[in-house]
Amino acid sequence: SLLVVTVVGYSQQLRSGSITLTPKIGINASGYYGDDDNSSFDYKPGLVVGAEGEYYIKDWLGISAGLFYSQQGASLNEDKIKTEYINVPVLCNFHLGKCFSLKAGLQPGVNLSAKAKVGDVSADLSRSGVDAKTFDIAMPIGMSFAFNNLVIDARYALGLNTAFKGKLDDYNFNNADLYNSVFSLTLGYRFNLK
Repeated sequence: SLLVVTVVGYSQQLRSGSITLTPKIGINASGYYGDDDNSSFDYKPGLVVGAEGEYYIKDWLGISAGLFYSQQGASLNEDKIKTEYINVPVLCNFHLGKCFSLKAGLQPGVNLSAKAKVGDVSADLSRSGVDAKTFDIAMPIGMSFAFNNLVIDARYALGLNTAFKGKLDDYNFNNADLYNSVFSLTLGYRFNLK
């Protein structure tokens, strides 16, 4: 079986000048980090879906850019903060061997919506006195494994700018340094365009 994996991996190796497109779908586990006063935040599951294109500069080095819809937020005891982003990861991909890759880069994002859910009641955060920042920037790092054209990708996006400002019940975000913290696991299918 090791020989079969090696042969299949070798047959899928991409060369300098290759271009790929990989639609992906998966799950997020998102939360916030950075402020000890709001340490009660727990990670919340969400959906991530989109596509990523990659250009191979060398057989071991590629540059990729993607467009993803991402459900993020966090749980606060039994309450929830639900945010939706359009994220655009731009990554440098280091291909180690035939199937394994390490990646890192920057990810600008635009906040589409931010809601708080308390019990059965859901409301926009802005109406509750909290403004979610419209623009987000994160530093994603991760790895992927390709088998045939299937790609499993795991990455962590570390927020670089604060996510909120304002006050929600007992949670004061005005002086809080809260940053997005998102783990993602996706499954994709890679199309070789060139």
